[in-house]
Amino acid sequence: MRDPPVAACDCARRRAAPDDRGRRTVTRRYLITGAQGLVGRYLTARILDTEPESEVLGIGRSGSVDGFFTHAISTRGGQERAPLPAELLASISARHRYQSISLLDTPGLCDLLREFRPHCVFHLASALHTASQRDLLQTNVEGTASLMNAVADAPGLDALVILGSSGSVYGEPEALPIRESDTCHPADMYGLTKLAAEHVVRIHAERGGLPFVTARIFNVVGPG
Repeated sequence: MRDPPVAACDCARRRAAPDDRGRRTVTRRYLITGAQGLVGRYLTARILDTEPESEVLGIGRSGSVDGFFTHAISTRGGQERAPLPAELLASISARHRYQSISLLDTPGLCDLLREFRPHCVFHLASALHTASQRDLLQTNVEGTASLMNAVADAPGLDALVILGSSGSVYGEPEALPIRESDTCHPADMYGLTKLAAEHVVRIHAERGGLPFVTARIFNVVGPG
């Protein structure tokens, strides 16, 4: 993983130009893909809580924002949608808006990026381990390529791109603890497509001169 030495907080130091469309001026704008997922919801709440002059545009496949996650949980009655914890319900703000759009809609993504002009793009959208091979390839690889093409095509956009990858890119480790420098040898299609997404982001970012960070996330746990 050869990412340039750009810290995730760098996006918090990029200043916005005064908005000439009548919208209130903000200092930071974040676009989050997979915004309805567990990590996306908590990240959105964290940004809105700690950065009062920020705006967040979340995008995903869900039709709208409601009081539930997109995943299901097992109950005595069967499978039910996971409800949002109270802390996430309390974080709902006018500084956050949501747009339902497919990651494969490159022109639509480009329009959103051109209009919103984010300083930082968190790419968290991903198919799950249990998804079909087709969905894994379309979402994790083709969707990532579509997003990066849109970032490259949006005129004047100089956003930090942060990719939410996975520890599964390493496969079965030869020794513990796993080190960042260990060889990646994915053991399944999920890990393979997440590793492919890393290379897609790297190639597009280096070609376009964009800063990027790859976060290999392990063992995501939390209420929800």
